[in-house]
Amino acid sequence: MVGLAKRLVSTIPGLEALERRLPVSMSSSEEMVMEGDASGRLGRALIFFKDDVERIERALENYREAARSQCNLLIDLDGHLVTQVGALEGVDVDTVSALVAGTFKATREVARALGEEEFKTLSHQGRDESIQIALVGERTILATVYSPRTTSAGLVSFYLKNVTVSLLAVLERVRERAARPVSDFGFSADVGLAMEGMFGDDT
Repeated sequence: MVGLAKRLVSTIPGLEALERRLPVSMSSSEEMVMEGDASGRLGRALIFFKDDVERIERALENYREAARSQCNLLIDLDGHLVTQVGALEGVDVDTVSALVAGTFKATREVARALGEEEFKTLSHQGRDESIQIALVGERTILATVYSPRTTSAGLVSFYLKNVTVSLLAVLERVRERAARPVSDFGFSADVGLAMEGMFGDDT
């Protein structure tokens, strides 16, 4: 459906607003019990719309420039990449996303063994590349890849606080949307109005 909508938007004037209300990314956790949810309540999928992703990418780009990081990845807890800013040459970001999520889950168990609910941030420093991993909200992880030659862990941590506030504002809207019935989105009505405006009402 998303691919069809994008093709329509590219050829039909007036459908840009509709495109912003169609989902472009979805977590695979729909109708599955969320990890760590002691009540056993079912989790709903995280659905990101185009304007959500654009706001996230603006925040990540500002963060990348301020912290002088190489690449920022926003990942859901299942290991799926939501979006990225910056590049990692020769690196499969989908594989990195899955490994980051797996590392975070393993470290969460270490935290519980030590009597902590969880560790909010993890840092792995290498000679040429380093990565800082931070939980943002309840279901997403921000992975910041940076080079010690161009920035420092302290600078990355300093600006991480600012970008977290911006991302939480978007994620809260996504979370609220996930709790709403699909019928509330009004896709059918929007499509109908768009088509009526294109072809007119012959009745």
